Amino acid sequence: MEKIEASKQTIKGEIKSIKSYIIISDKNNIFYLTIQNQFSIINMTSYYYQDNIIKYNYEKEFKLEELKENKYLNLCDNIDEIYNELINLLNKNKSKIIEGNNKIDLNIPIDNLKIKEIKFSINEKNKFSIISKLKKKMKNLKEDNRNLREEIKYLKEEINKLKEDNNNKKNNNIKEEISNLKEDLKEEMDNIKEEINNIKKNNNNLKEDNKLINNRIRILDEYKLNEKIEINLYEIY
Repeated sequence: MEKIEASKQTIKGEIKSIKSYIIISDKNNIFYLTIQNQFSIINMTSYYYQDNIIKYNYEKEFKLEELKENKYLNLCDNIDEIYNELINLLNKNKSKIIEGNNKIDLNIPIDNLKIKEIKFSINEKNKFSIISKLKKKMKNLKEDNRNLREEIKYLKEEINKLKEDNNNKKNNNIKEEISNLKEDLKEEMDNIKEEINNIKKNNNNLKEDNKLINNRIRILDEYKLNEKIEINLYEIY
């Protein structure tokens, strides 16, 4: 028998101690045996592989009263003492597994004059129960998968909403910028119109000034002409 070391652990408060071993059966099959101290009971599980799959699976729970029916174990006071004693005996590598119909017998030798061994019969696990557990696990996986799909769908919707909000904000910003540009452009156009009107007004003033100047030039020219005529007449006389 080969011993597999396993560290002590507590799983959700159910398992206090655990040990695993490899035992060759009377039919030369390699069995994996695990013994668990579960506070109020001792749980024994065993199985062996064939063609890389678990061919047979065995399990049984032993309460304190049932364990103490053995005269040797009756000397122990509680589950902890029985578990420790079984581990000490299994560590000696002399235990055997006898294969039977739908069960196995675990025989643990004892160095005692009156009691030669401790015998545990471990029943084969119900295959239908295993299938039922697998179906339940598959159902749970499908449910988890459905929940995951729902969550992904929700996240996608949220992402689309964020994108839409972002686009709306961008559009609003663009509209606001266009509105501001229109206001600025209108103000600029009003300024330009005012400048044009001022230019037109100044141009009209220049035209009037030019007209006045031309009139003055004309008058001056007439005056000079008349003066010249008078001078010429005076010279004649």
